[in-house]
Amino acid sequence: MKGCKERVALWKRLGEAGEERDDLEETLMDDLDFCMHHIDEPSTLKLIAEIVQGLPLVEEPAVALDGFVRILQAKKKASVAILRAVVTLVSVHGADLPDFFKMFHDLLTPFLFMESSDELLLMTDQVLKAENLSLAVVRSIVKRLAFLALRVDTLLAHKILGVISRAMQRHPRAPVPYKNREEKENTAEFTNYQPYLFEIDALKDHPVLGNAARAIKSSAPVERLTEHQFITAVEREWAS
Repeated sequence: MKGCKERVALWKRLGEAGEERDDLEETLMDDLDFCMHHIDEPSTLKLIAEIVQGLPLVEEPAVALDGFVRILQAKKKASVAILRAVVTLVSVHGADLPDFFKMFHDLLTPFLFMESSDELLLMTDQVLKAENLSLAVVRSIVKRLAFLALRVDTLLAHKILGVISRAMQRHPRAPVPYKNREEKENTAEFTNYQPYLFEIDALKDHPVLGNAARAIKSSAPVERLTEHQFITAVEREWAS
């Protein structure tokens, strides 16, 4: 049985050759199965990265959809690594995955955000740009992001608020007024959630995140800041 190094080397050679091949589907399915059985090993992330990079070389990558989905549903760091490939299969290759948005929602956990924040933020932005996205899906994902903003560090929370802001700008009907809130628990599950963003209200008076929260409440964009700019703003706030 081939080890991880051999599998990584093969995908690297394929990438260097840069030519689409019609015999890679079986290799792809076998390697995804290998990744699933070694999902907690750091070397598996290297193999997944090479597979994602080499996916355009596979003539019919959608035949391996089940393998991608199994990794996605594991809710591990490898699940985030494979996410970009699944988005490509659905959006470019027309793979039929009716539960994709629920699977994506399930990846939005405090643990995975702390482990892979940059990739999750990037992919969340991309997913929320999808055409024909239902208002319910937008609200559900935004609610989950707001839930996370209260549970991660301040720098990451500010980045999350930026994603929420951009989603609200793209989907102006997504914000739910206070008077239209539902009389239910403030949950953040995929289909069972309180659409009103109490979480943003809770951050309005935060010494660092308050400006971003108030911008969201007023339908204004949240300023994008580099990490250095953010730290400088925090230091200025605490010094005042």
